[in-house]
Amino acid sequence: MLYKDLVENIVDGKISHKFNIFKYYDFNDIHLDYIPGGVDATYIFGGNHEASYNDSPAIIDMILKHNTTRNYKECAKELDDYFSVNGDHLLIYSIDKINEAFIGLQDELNSIYIYELALYIINNINKVEAIKLAIFFLSFINIGENDKKIIYNLALCDEFTFFVLFYHINQLDNKNDIIFDLIKKVNGFGKIFLMDKLKITDNKIREYIITKGVYNTSDIALMSNIIYNKLDISKFINDDMSEELYKSISIIIDSLIENDKILRDKFISNINLYLDYFYKFEDKPFTYLCISNLYFYNDEGIHNRLDKIVNNRKFIKKISAKLEESKDFDELYQIIYLIDSYKLDFDKEIFNKFITNPFKYTFMYEKLIKTKYKDKATNLLADSFPGKRDELTDNYSLFDDYAFKLKFVLKLINDYPFINTKFIILGLKNKFVDVRNMALDTLFNWNRESDIDFKDTDIYKELVKLKDKEVTKELKDSINELLS
Repeated sequence: MLYKDLVENIVDGKISHKFNIFKYYDFNDIHLDYIPGGVDATYIFGGNHEASYNDSPAIIDMILKHNTTRNYKECAKELDDYFSVNGDHLLIYSIDKINEAFIGLQDELNSIYIYELALYIINNINKVEAIKLAIFFLSFINIGENDKKIIYNLALCDEFTFFVLFYHINQLDNKNDIIFDLIKKVNGFGKIFLMDKLKITDNKIREYIITKGVYNTSDIALMSNIIYNKLDISKFINDDMSEELYKSISIIIDSLIENDKILRDKFISNINLYLDYFYKFEDKPFTYLCISNLYFYNDEGIHNRLDKIVNNRKFIKKISAKLEESKDFDELYQIIYLIDSYKLDFDKEIFNKFITNPFKYTFMYEKLIKTKYKDKATNLLADSFPGKRDELTDNYSLFDDYAFKLKFVLKLINDYPFINTKFIILGLKNKFVDVRNMALDTLFNWNRESDIDFKDTDIYKELVKLKDKEVTKELKDSINELLS
């Protein structure tokens, strides 16, 4: 059961990463990029409610149907069936209407029945939306300490945080204390829901928000906007600020660059103040991403300041040393992004780093393919890719590192016909359908843009082998078209 699984994965007051809520949801393909709490967040913060639909009448009818007999198990079964239709019934769209109906039915509804129904759903039903409904039910009951613990446990999961916050915590006198406590125990959209409602009542809260508040696993930009509206970040940028504080402010500023709703003059003032202290932390990689993106911010004064900072000989020397010494992927990625943003000449240094481990540093190929090192880098990278032949499937490569890197290269070489055929062959052999499809798309483009007859290449031989093995009709048709 979902709730039992959740409780068993609470470690040191937090939900362990081992808890996988996705296995309890029936989703259509459009939800492949789903993030726990994301649908509710889109509705709450997005402000576009035009696509909302109303499940209120059907849900209220099911509840009233068994109100007299108090047959909560039968009602729970009907709700379970109702929420089993491919994730199509999302409670956030209807909860206001359901709340209105409940207020009007308070004298008619049997409170014991509603209480038993809610607890039965939480403990015996796996449907996420049904459990949200149960959380709502319990807001109409004067629950005891054990039940409050159940509600608190559910709040630790990002998918349920909003419903607990809105229908339980918001009604408490000490709600701000509970919100602050929970903020430190959730990491995704739950943390964002909580931060939005948190009031800054003392320095302890203020210090946490500015140094640790922005970090979450769901939407850094949304959280940055919430924090920026709660605090005057200029008050924290001074001679005494820590590296931790400057890093947090870097992330907040970087996240707000494209936000056209913030007050422009105030934001420009904060950027300039931030840059006043850049020299203190210029060798820290967390600053690279921020000043790279700031380069594209539409303000001439800031642009001129950035040019002076980045083209300073001392700074260039530090970047060069970092590029040579670092083994951290994120740090290297941000350094190269900085180099690319400001069009700095580091081609040789990047190539020298790349050749130390081409497969690990595949991302550098995007830069090198546009330089005089194009052919050398291509061949070294091709040699570094393991030759894999797997059982073909119609699955997509959602979290496969090898497939991700191979697709990355296949996309890059699309405009370089027959630069190296190994990548196409590896793509055709790959078990994931999206990788094979990208290999075929690149090959089609090569044939259009090149005079080379690919029938004389190893690719043609591989296509002949693949013809009968391909498991999807669409790709099989593409192969036949290439072979004809």
